[in-house]
Amino acid sequence: MVQLLQVAVDCTAQYPDRRPSMAEVTTRVEELCRMDSGGGDIIDNDAEVQTA
Repeated sequence: MVQLLQVAVDCTAQYPDRRPSMAEVTTRVEELCRMDSGGGDIIDNDAEVQTA
């Protein structure tokens, strides 16, 4: 979530030449979505640990 917020902040840079292109924004958001759906840094707090 923080990384997505950073993309948004980058898009609002005071000087337009410091803002990312839409292609870069798209790439960054797609990468974040892949990380999220791939379980990259996601911790499943509802997972149960079973021992024998």
